[in-house]
Amino acid sequence: MGTAMVSVILPVYNVERYLRQSLDSILDQTLTDFELICINDGSTDGSRAILEEYAQKDARITVLDQENHGLGAARNRGLAVAQGEYVIFLDSDDFFAPELLERTTLAAREQNADIVLFGGVRYNDATQKVTQERQFLRRDLLPRKSVFSRTDVPNTLFTLTTPTVWCKLYARRFLLETELQFQTLPNAEDIYFSFSSMAMAERITAVDADLISYRMNRPHSLEQDKHTSPLCFLEALRALYQELLQRGLFEQLQTSFRAFGLSTTLYNLKSVRTDEARLQILEALDCEPYCQLPLQEVPGIDDGNTMIHRSSLQLSAARDWYHQSERFSLLSQQDDGEEYRITPPSEQENIQVSVIVPVYNTAPWLDEALSSIANQTLREIEIICINDGSTDESLEILERWAARDSRFVLFSRPNAGLSCACNLGIAQARGEFLYFMDSDDWLERDALEQSVAVMREKALDALFFDWVTFYDSEEMAAASPRVQINDTRSHAYDDVCEGPTLLRRFCEESNYSGIVWRQFLRADFVRENALSFVPGLLYEDNPFTFAVLLNAKRAFHLRRTYYHYRIREASITTKPITFYNVYSWYQCFHAMLRTYFEVAPEMTPENRRVALGRVADMLNKSRNFYSMMSSECEASELGLRENLYAFQMLVGNVARENQRAKELNQKLQRTYVEKSELNRKLQKTYAEKSE
Repeated sequence: MGTAMVSVILPVYNVERYLRQSLDSILDQTLTDFELICINDGSTDGSRAILEEYAQKDARITVLDQENHGLGAARNRGLAVAQGEYVIFLDSDDFFAPELLERTTLAAREQNADIVLFGGVRYNDATQKVTQERQFLRRDLLPRKSVFSRTDVPNTLFTLTTPTVWCKLYARRFLLETELQFQTLPNAEDIYFSFSSMAMAERITAVDADLISYRMNRPHSLEQDKHTSPLCFLEALRALYQELLQRGLFEQLQTSFRAFGLSTTLYNLKSVRTDEARLQILEALDCEPYCQLPLQEVPGIDDGNTMIHRSSLQLSAARDWYHQSERFSLLSQQDDGEEYRITPPSEQENIQVSVIVPVYNTAPWLDEALSSIANQTLREIEIICINDGSTDESLEILERWAARDSRFVLFSRPNAGLSCACNLGIAQARGEFLYFMDSDDWLERDALEQSVAVMREKALDALFFDWVTFYDSEEMAAASPRVQINDTRSHAYDDVCEGPTLLRRFCEESNYSGIVWRQFLRADFVRENALSFVPGLLYEDNPFTFAVLLNAKRAFHLRRTYYHYRIREASITTKPITFYNVYSWYQCFHAMLRTYFEVAPEMTPENRRVALGRVADMLNKSRNFYSMMSSECEASELGLRENLYAFQMLVGNVARENQRAKELNQKLQRTYVEKSELNRKLQKTYAEKSE
């Protein structure tokens, strides 16, 4: 056999189910002047026998055998023996249009091209459905000329097509000149070869046709199994980056490199099948050698590049949450608090109430809050203040109060959030009762004395009272319309009952509130039931209050307004919604669900139903907040350290479906209004003509 026009290089590994279709589609090409080099990469199924069968029938087929070394090594082996004027690398589980070789070689010869690009479709192996795939060939990004190179499309060269080689035809003399070889990686082996070749090529052309059917969703494909070697794409990016630097091409192509690097990093984070693999990628991005990859947005160079800007924000969100998640895991480690103590242990005796006050950057309101506690009519109290890493004057204010009032017990720790501060307060409390107070609100002067009296009179585990909400300013009232003000409960619940029953009554009358400063607790009850706050959350009150009500044997509502809650700027309730809000509601759901299962067997069916409804409400809040986030914030979920897919199934996917349904309903309503208006005009016109 003489020299062929095209060398078709076909690596084969355990694809007996698809191999005949693939081989037939190659042998049925309208261009017959080709050699088919099949590299059996150590197949353990019937693939080798099929190759031998076809080779005996067609002299154009050459079969090479090697131990299993992967696609890259197999392609290199085929390239080493190829004799064709052109080379095309195809995959043995795909199938191809009959005119593939004819149309691509014709374009290559007419344009004297180094590389010919072409498009393709996706074939779903599970459903047998065919879908268009614009990424195989971005026709909208192609320059308006028949032949081009990197100088024509420097900012989009690596987004014109996918990094796969099976949607490209190469001139063999070009490959010999560049001496390019495939990386021998378990996956992503073609990124370096494909994009290095495009960067070096002086003449690239494209055939505007879909000539390949890419099989997807088949078992045990490299895409399906890439979680076993999740860093291959980063190694490929690093090799491509080094190649561009070495050849002096990076400065010209840096925008295109960053666009592709960011998109493929996000794609791999989203598509690897295990949390372990995803976390390996996130960790590798912070370590040598991959931390040197230029994946960030560069002001002045990438200005106006929407793709890079959005992808950069998304990757930053994922990485930030990865580090935030690590911080949360550290917060869960308990400590005795002595290393954070500022004042010596109090020498007070007969402490009736331990008031626990977490403090974080509330200097403008702190004096008012502390004054309302220090001036309580009940004097036998300790005031445990935990400065949670404040960066304003809050600590100085606390120290002044502690210096003049021996009832103050002061701790100062690095910022760890309200939950950790409250847990520290519980651990240090010596009072018979516990009360949690926010450091920017204030308390009625007789609140503690009256609460103690009711607790003792009725032998309660938990007492709930009412509150009033006020805005810090008129500007805040106008700026925070989403903050719902729920003040005094609409009903009195003036009999002692079990906590689950009181929870049900609250919920049935829409009077339930999970906020912790609306309750007064017996300290031994809290300790006996090991009640604590989940570290690292916003809305940390909700799981705690839920656990209080489900565990309390004797609970009571006192219809008195004791607490004044301030709505102010930069508080949790008025800040913009981020993934932190979403994830906190999601963790509240999990914490409350655990509590529910612990206590449910002891509850009545009616109480179980209502309690489970409260749990579901946390999940719904997470979904609602998810739909209110920016699309960039959504990528934060990729930084979760565990159970990403559970989160996506329970929250992200449902929120997106709900949002699509909402948008569809709005569209239908607009259409209905438009049709109603049109009908009204027609009726008016008809009436005028009749008149």
